[in-house]
Amino acid sequence: MIFQDIDGCLAEFCEPFSKLIRKEDPTMPIITSATQQDWGTWGGLMTEERANIGWEAVKATENFWETLPPLAPPSVFRRIAAAHHDIPIIFVTSRIPTLGRSVYHQCVNWLEAQGIEEPLVVIAHGSKPDRTAMTSKQRIAKIFRPYFAIEDCPQVALDYAAVGVEVAMLDWPYTAGTRAPNIHRMGIIEALAMAGVPEL
Repeated sequence: MIFQDIDGCLAEFCEPFSKLIRKEDPTMPIITSATQQDWGTWGGLMTEERANIGWEAVKATENFWETLPPLAPPSVFRRIAAAHHDIPIIFVTSRIPTLGRSVYHQCVNWLEAQGIEEPLVVIAHGSKPDRTAMTSKQRIAKIFRPYFAIEDCPQVALDYAAVGVEVAMLDWPYTAGTRAPNIHRMGIIEALAMAGVPEL
């Protein structure tokens, strides 16, 4: 079983989030996963005020999670779609509720729009409704016992590693300092190969 994160791995979160903040604060630059310098402050750009603006806007946007652009190339989605019933791939996310459909249904709809039929989705909630909160993904990993996880959140990667999961950590600037013996930084295509997802 493989745990696959969505935002920062398959979906581009940073850019749409930046754009929501920019509607209220025109000085906010547009940041992408590839240019985000660190997890918590985004290189000093993500103040607490800006983060609050962004998360309130996310919650007020109907079906926000269905609007995110793909981050991975189409070949990645085709590869996952072909393999995810033979090699159980669980899409584990800590997305927060918004107006409109439930987080679960928004995730399923987004993944199906990328060609992954009947995806297995688990929603892991943290102690706070933001991406800096330690999520319950580690606790879920203890129950499901995946042999591999693909993740971009430094804390979650460390949480997985602490319970013995091999982790492919996406090679973004904000993951550079995250180290553990079973954490391996790489791109999504290499991560799928390491996880044993066959090439098409």
